[in-house]
Amino acid sequence: MCLPLSFSVFSCPTPGALRIPNPFAQVTSSYCSFKKKYLFIERECEQGEGHQERETCRLPADYLYLKRKKKKKKKKKKKKKKKKKKKKKKKKKKKKKKKKKKKKKKKEEEEGGGEKGLK
Repeated sequence: MCLPLSFSVFSCPTPGALRIPNPFAQVTSSYCSFKKKYLFIERECEQGEGHQERETCRLPADYLYLKRKKKKKKKKKKKKKKKKKKKKKKKKKKKKKKKKKKKKKKKEEEEGGGEKGLK
């Protein structure tokens, strides 16, 4: 059911030092689906020195609820990462070539040396 909008605004009574507003008290709100807004917020006050006498205090939703209402966070769109193509590494064949060159040089020197000796 919806409560009428013309309700009186109360504040937590604090006539003496004994009566302390409870910061840990539950905060409840009455939502009107027809009017599509919060009509009031109830806050509990309790008496000190062992007493647990509670009084509900009503404040308009525009004042209290909208102050503590959190802003909705916008969802960030995730960017798809592009996959990098891996380059195939070419096998080095330089070492083998060097060895072949060395062998060729040795053969030439041996042959050349033999020829020099014959002359």
